[in-house]
Amino acid sequence: MATERYSRLSLGYEGYVTLLAEKDYSPSELAERLNITRQACSKAIKELEQNGLIQRHVNPEDSRSHRLTLTLKGRRLIQDGIELTNEIQNRFAEVVGSDTLAGVTRLLEQLCHDLEVSIPRYSVIETLGRTSQRQPQKLNVLLPLLNEYLYGSLVASLSEKGFRGLKPSFSQVLGLIVLDQGRIQYIAAVTGVTKQAIATIANELARLGYITKDADPHDKRQIILRLSPLGERLMTESRKSVADLTRKIEQALGPEAYALVETTLAELYIHGIEHQGLPDSLPASIEQLSQQLLQELGPTGARALAQHLMTITRGNI
Repeated sequence: MATERYSRLSLGYEGYVTLLAEKDYSPSELAERLNITRQACSKAIKELEQNGLIQRHVNPEDSRSHRLTLTLKGRRLIQDGIELTNEIQNRFAEVVGSDTLAGVTRLLEQLCHDLEVSIPRYSVIETLGRTSQRQPQKLNVLLPLLNEYLYGSLVASLSEKGFRGLKPSFSQVLGLIVLDQGRIQYIAAVTGVTKQAIATIANELARLGYITKDADPHDKRQIILRLSPLGERLMTESRKSVADLTRKIEQALGPEAYALVETTLAELYIHGIEHQGLPDSLPASIEQLSQQLLQELGPTGARALAQHLMTITRGNI
């Protein structure tokens, strides 16, 4: 991908660009689909416009409103992204085997059907006049769809239990606070987003009562994020809801197929982590333990342990 063409990209743009690859949306429709405030959506839309990825046009059904569409540059971004993710999927096939990956893909497609998750058609790709070989491979489409479904189901379940204002963007921040006393710099490094974005999420979580923000006793310029009693209850109920979702998926696939999907995706996750590298600011306790285990077990044993931990903790994270 031409890095100079997309030098100002942010991971936070992914949802906007993917939705606009399906069809045009109004700003309010985008905010609703992404489950974010209109203010946050407007900010991202402005940045995408400045980057030349989207543009506004008058709504033909209501001249007082506007709709958003991808520019030619935005459509090329989609195409370049597809080519890159297709390359990644080809590497995944080398890791687990083509037959295994194809089988897991078929199971995930069936799961989408059983869960009534609609698989979109990216109409903007056809306007570029490129070959069908550059269409997205199914796994690249299915995983984000199922991820969105699982997040949405989790939020809905927790909302029914009285937890208000939840958003998918909260999950990584809350999860990392559970692992260690949360510092914005560390969370930003792990999640790959800006410190400003994490600070905004932290402010929302604090306003909703899920976390507290305290001064770091060792560095007054830093803030430590901690779960509040309400946040602790939220995480407890989250684990229960995740366990319920896991059982639902296992029942839909069947035990044997579910085990195949879980094992394969865990192996691909570990492969991705190995090639991506770890963040520079791991909590000292985790970094020390990981180094010790690596020395004792060796690379193969450590990889097996990581996969085992991914399996046994699926209902607790």
